[in-house]
Amino acid sequence: MTATPPVADNSITIGVDVGGTFTDVVCRGPGDRMRVVKIPTSRADPSLAVITALEHARDAWNVPPEKVTRFVHGTTTATNAVLEQKGASGRVVRAGAAQTLLADEELARVYLGQGLSHG
Repeated sequence: MTATPPVADNSITIGVDVGGTFTDVVCRGPGDRMRVVKIPTSRADPSLAVITALEHARDAWNVPPEKVTRFVHGTTTATNAVLEQKGASGRVVRAGAAQTLLADEELARVYLGQGLSHG
């Protein structure tokens, strides 16, 4: 495991999690309180919520972009699509001692930790 590099005293960290409905934003600087905001996600272009999040940090929280030294991005959009059984269908092929072709429903069970159906 790689050690996390030390954070400079005047640095600011922003974390953004793009979800299907909302994008969650967290911002914190050393010795500063954590700031959190939810921004609506545009399904047509989820990147717009990331841009809006950075503009919100700059304008509402007075966060100078040049002070942001760490930006962490995540998304639950794909996870939600699997859980809600929305989007394109897909298959997973596992090569090895036993080759297995999983159907859509089995993908969801594997993801949810409920194992494979055999039959």
